Amino acid sequence: MKNFLRSITGKIMLYIVCTLAALVCTCSVLGWIVAYDDAASCNLDFYSDTEEEILTQKVGTYLYPEIHSILNNLLSNPEEQYPSFAYEIYDKEGKLLFKSEKDLDSKTTFKYGFRANEVDLGDHTRNVIIYDNWNWSNESDTSWADYVAKVSIVPDTWYAKEIHRIEVWTHIEYSLRYWVYIISALAALLMVVTFIVLLCVSAHRPNSDELHPGLLNKVPFDVMLVLYFIGCSGAWWLFMAIGYSAIGIVTTLIAGGILFLVAVPFVIGLAMSIAARIKQHNLFKNTAIWMLMKLIGRFFRWIAKNLPVVWKAALIVAVIAIVELIVIFGSCAWFSEGAAFFLVIEKIIIVALAIYAASCFKRLKKGGEALAAGNLEHVIDKKGMIGDFKNHADHLNRIGEGMSAAVDERMKSERMKTQLITNVSHDIKTPLTSIINYASLINVEPCDNPVIKEYSEVLVRQSEKLKRLLEDLVEASKASTGNLDVCLAPCDASIFIEQAGGEYEEKLEKSELILVTQTPEEAVRIMADGRRMWRVFDNLMNNICKYAQPGTRVYLSLEKTNGDAVITFKNTSREALNMSEEELMERFTRGDSSRNTEGNGLGLSIAKSMAEIQNGSLNVVIDGDLFKAILRFPVIEN
Repeated sequence: MKNFLRSITGKIMLYIVCTLAALVCTCSVLGWIVAYDDAASCNLDFYSDTEEEILTQKVGTYLYPEIHSILNNLLSNPEEQYPSFAYEIYDKEGKLLFKSEKDLDSKTTFKYGFRANEVDLGDHTRNVIIYDNWNWSNESDTSWADYVAKVSIVPDTWYAKEIHRIEVWTHIEYSLRYWVYIISALAALLMVVTFIVLLCVSAHRPNSDELHPGLLNKVPFDVMLVLYFIGCSGAWWLFMAIGYSAIGIVTTLIAGGILFLVAVPFVIGLAMSIAARIKQHNLFKNTAIWMLMKLIGRFFRWIAKNLPVVWKAALIVAVIAIVELIVIFGSCAWFSEGAAFFLVIEKIIIVALAIYAASCFKRLKKGGEALAAGNLEHVIDKKGMIGDFKNHADHLNRIGEGMSAAVDERMKSERMKTQLITNVSHDIKTPLTSIINYASLINVEPCDNPVIKEYSEVLVRQSEKLKRLLEDLVEASKASTGNLDVCLAPCDASIFIEQAGGEYEEKLEKSELILVTQTPEEAVRIMADGRRMWRVFDNLMNNICKYAQPGTRVYLSLEKTNGDAVITFKNTSREALNMSEEELMERFTRGDSSRNTEGNGLGLSIAKSMAEIQNGSLNVVIDGDLFKAILRFPVIEN
């Protein structure tokens, strides 16, 4: 059922039912109002009087003005004939004075008693009715009357047809006097239910919960409202013009019905469009006003972005001043010419001061941007500046000087650290080399004491570890300060992945890891130093062999994304990674659970520095136990 109601057929059916229900409800209410007004005008009640009494009163009320006029004319001119009426007029004694050519119709005859007096009209006199009374019953008392008239309607005449219409309409009103309430209530309920269902299925299609607005929703909402208002106003004006014209009540009712049949579906369509826009959350955004506001906003943003600050300040202040002058001159009729002159001068001075302030701010802004970009030698021109503008320029200039001094001191300190590490490492290497050599000699010498043999092996292993630590420390120091020699050359990034797969095949098997490589078919060329690049791969693959979960897959992939060669190392960690990516990239940092493995915590830091000195980057991503190292280098075109 839901899919059927969302279909075109279902929506059309609901549309028609809602419109017809609204029509029936409106016609029922209007019919009840008209019937009540008819009864009230005749001093009748549909719920207490009989149908015959109501019909008699309504027909008599309808015919009374015409018959009264005819009888008045007959008193002066008995020979005149009236084709639509048959009549006989008697005097007080019952003597027939005159009659029409046509005989009375007993079905529509009623007795009419009246009194008449002669009235002097200047050149002649005539009898005029001064009191009358009528009744359908021929047995009514007319003893008080000077004249008694019996009048009936000639069949097949216009008046006969009108009386027949009154009879039919009265019968319908009387028959439906109770049913009108039930019909109105049921029609109103059906109209509300179908209307709500139409709002619910608006912008929906069968077998889909996605919104599919129609072409009507592309029209801006406020434009639609304006068109709707214009259409309703024009239709109402047309209806009122027809109603006030001499076309007739039938034509007016037909015009009103057509107007209703056009207006109600349009209102339903408008409501469905509003519902669809609300579901899409764009009721206000899909308006011409909103689009105009966005256009104005873009214009002002363009001004704010491209117009110099001096011109922006001058424009804003000038617009404010002009608006203020217009408001003052428009609202103050007593404003004197002298006051107006001084006010204009004041606004000119304010605009000039605003331009001066904006000019000073522009120079200060330019100086701040230069300092933020690292140009510490930039000096702000203070010419023409006064007060706080000049003081602020002095502060920014001194900031540049202070930052230059701080940077020089930092660089000096870094150079001293690097030199110290290099010198100390060199001084340590000489005795360490002797220790390693003699420990190796002791280890190869025959010895019957197993304890001495074990001690010599520990000495060799730890001295080698100390040697690697010194080498990594020196390399990390040089890489962080940019003191490493780098020879960049075009190379295919896929070669490094193939080399890593071959070099670490045995080590990966020993760690029970399966390497999966993914490379594109076409060559991805980057600028890199082969020796430094391999050190990056070496450190990352060593980390994988040390810390990856045995029995899992290791992924090494290369892809070209947005002009960059992206090399990704992915593995599942053996231990929980309980620290952030930033902490892992720091020197001498390892996961807390991996302190029992070999390593000094410099591998990732060295790899990051090596990547950066080759104009690349290294980022680490941790997702649960998944560890990803992502290398990114700019691609060069062939």
